[in-house]
Amino acid sequence: MAVDKNIRILLVEDSAPTRKIETRIIQGLGFEQVKAVVDGETATELLQGEEQVDLIVSDWNMHAISGLDLLKWVRADERRKHTPFIMATGQGEKSQVAIALDAGVNGVVSKPFSPDDLMARIESAFAGDSTAQEQVKARKPLVLGNGKVRFSVAHIQITDHLVLGVAKHLIDSGEVIPQHFELETRCAQSWNPVATELENGSLDAALILAPMALDLYAYGVPLKLVLLAHKNGSIMVRNKLSQGRGKDLFQGKTFYLPHQLSVHHMLTHIYMSELGLAPGVAGKSAGDLNLEIVPPIRMPELLPGNAGAAGFMVAEPLGTKAIAANAADLVFLSGEVWENHPCCITVFRQELIDEHPQAVQEFVSLMVRAGRHISDHPDRAAAIGVKFLDPKGVIGLKEQVLENVLTEPIGIRTNDLYPVAADLKAMQDYMVDQMGLGQRVDIDGFLDLRFADRACAGHIPPANARTTLQPGTFLDKARQHRQGNSMSKLMIGKEGKYLFTGAAGEEYGIGIMNIKEIVGLQPLVTTPEAPHYIRGIMNLRGSLIPVLDLNLWFSRPAIELGDRIAIIVIETEQNGSPCELGIMVENVSEIVDISADNVESVPEMMSHAEYMLAMAKINQQAKVLLDVNRIVQETCV
Repeated sequence: MAVDKNIRILLVEDSAPTRKIETRIIQGLGFEQVKAVVDGETATELLQGEEQVDLIVSDWNMHAISGLDLLKWVRADERRKHTPFIMATGQGEKSQVAIALDAGVNGVVSKPFSPDDLMARIESAFAGDSTAQEQVKARKPLVLGNGKVRFSVAHIQITDHLVLGVAKHLIDSGEVIPQHFELETRCAQSWNPVATELENGSLDAALILAPMALDLYAYGVPLKLVLLAHKNGSIMVRNKLSQGRGKDLFQGKTFYLPHQLSVHHMLTHIYMSELGLAPGVAGKSAGDLNLEIVPPIRMPELLPGNAGAAGFMVAEPLGTKAIAANAADLVFLSGEVWENHPCCITVFRQELIDEHPQAVQEFVSLMVRAGRHISDHPDRAAAIGVKFLDPKGVIGLKEQVLENVLTEPIGIRTNDLYPVAADLKAMQDYMVDQMGLGQRVDIDGFLDLRFADRACAGHIPPANARTTLQPGTFLDKARQHRQGNSMSKLMIGKEGKYLFTGAAGEEYGIGIMNIKEIVGLQPLVTTPEAPHYIRGIMNLRGSLIPVLDLNLWFSRPAIELGDRIAIIVIETEQNGSPCELGIMVENVSEIVDISADNVESVPEMMSHAEYMLAMAKINQQAKVLLDVNRIVQETCV
């Protein structure tokens, strides 16, 4: 059903960064009339008035008046009781969704949600559908004319799912020719579509968060875990703007997670508890640390300039990307605190296993082979990964960053995908007993290890293998590795091509990925209240762009205008909006390809070190690589 794009939408969300992201998602769907408010109290005050509201989209976990309380108030109000109401919540559990449905919600969309997730709920709400939970439906395997079964397997854009990408590459390149199946991979925008399609029978298999799959299994979705997708592979980082030590770095701030039902949530809960914090549970109970669910690819952009953001925990390479951008510091790699832990798993619908066990065996064996290929050839796997995980360049994934992640000694492991039941039981016990998340299920009944037994023959742990999870040891384990790993990740992100420019007798490198164009000296209009380092505003083909004098920025005499003057136009995104800045330099010299081997950290005693990414060694000289994002950030305020 087509929904009128002129409807008036009330968005209720108490997290400012999330409110901004969700406003952008709604407007990106074509709904321009969005009124965003900060909490349930403000929403009820507005709804008591005469303002037209055609749809309410509300967070669940808010102070004072929760989203559930707001929903009940709306349904009890004579004027508003029929207003469509969608709950956007971090509470991804099926049991919590049922509570909202009983209270009269028109739809529930679990965070982090994609535009497609939200649009589907909006259309259902206005069609008058009762958007109850997705119904568990049978999956009918698709058998092709050649007798092979087509496997439709879902994943999202994280390194955790690279094994599937390499498996597909081995097939597409002709190195492997499956006898019993053809492979169709489907990249989802977030976890929620994966869960929904597993539930409604649209998928055969998926790579999915283990606690999320357990919740589906508890709800009655016929899934079996046949293999892990990887071991280890996640990272916790903290915002460079955070001040203090220990719990002071996090207390009273917002910490971001990819999903409520995730190992990231559990490891964060353990670590923060050991620091002496009461972290609460994302989407449920409040603590002295606000845990917020956001899309993984949005996490790095939420840290710069946001002192209220403590950091995030997520699958790689997003943490390394934030460290390389000088926006974050390493707290720990997940493998440091829980050695060889499970995270994402490979699940199949029971119907496929029952009807096509040979095809499932062949697929599992191929995944094991692909995992070992990644371990043996990380450079080739990184090249495959960029194309598979980021084909449109949405997350800006680079081969050198991905290779750094794949070669991290205690990072992601793909050469051992055999599931250890004791680890899954330990995960479930902590989340159910300590966090109040999920329902306890029979882990042994959830596992179908016969395929892994054959694929991993000779490399199977003993049946009585114990878990290595040890709450109470995280702080000490994290300290042992932090400095060396952090510096390694910091330097890897500095590789690339740099344009070197002259200013005040020095040479500065600017990453070419930041450069929109280079122009000569332009007519400038001065503005009396501009900062002293802004030489004026130029009109470049209708765009008004401030021009910063790089000499003045570094407290040197102003650049003398002349024929060699160049203005480098930098384009970045600040607080979700595009920002352009012209940087005036005395000259432009050359473009140099800088490798990580030729990059060192900036000495702390250097003047203006905060605006420098690193020092580059070129022809036995040390040259400065500029942090132009930081300069633009402080200029475009």
